[in-house]
Amino acid sequence: MMRLQRYDMELVYTQGKHIVLADALSGAVVQGGEHAESSTDSKVTHHVNMIAETLPVTDTKLKQIAVETEKDRCLQQVVTHLNDGWPRGECAQYYNIRTELSVHHAKQQKEPMTISDQPDEPWQKVGTDLFFLDGQNCLLVIDYLSNYPEIALLSSTSAAGVVTHMKAIFARHGIPQVVCSDNGPCYSSRDFPKFAEEYGFQHVTSNPLYP
Repeated sequence: MMRLQRYDMELVYTQGKHIVLADALSGAVVQGGEHAESSTDSKVTHHVNMIAETLPVTDTKLKQIAVETEKDRCLQQVVTHLNDGWPRGECAQYYNIRTELSVHHAKQQKEPMTISDQPDEPWQKVGTDLFFLDGQNCLLVIDYLSNYPEIALLSSTSAAGVVTHMKAIFARHGIPQVVCSDNGPCYSSRDFPKFAEEYGFQHVTSNPLYP
């Protein structure tokens, strides 16, 4: 199914008696037994792992998701059914989409990046600042690796206004591990540390003597 998602197909049902040529594959026997993993299963597993590794969430957030999943009794039943077989009607809210579900075991998390580290991937570490141009207050968020900038026009320089635009930027590019800024009012207010905790990134500010 994963391999077919790139196509926009229209399925048309035709009764067997109207099919002139018999389907040669309908009677083909799968070698290795019903529990043997096919090459398609392997490719799907690889595809799911690849997506999980590139999710726009931090390792901290993924760990939190895993912990909350372990605490959820219903989701633990879902995991059991996916591994051991799904009895008809069990966990009704997930039963009809059971073929779309899979169990992903998270790999060992990467060590958190230290402040002085040069990032080795885009959007691991970003810098942010405010500037004034042509009568407009602007927010700048720039990637430390590629120097790719994101700029947003601000109607307000309050922490709430800055956080709103940064959430939109993170939704496009992913949540960085480290966000560096000066000690400006919007970054030193109580709202910004809450934002950092909620999104799971490390907020690093410049030396107070060199804001």
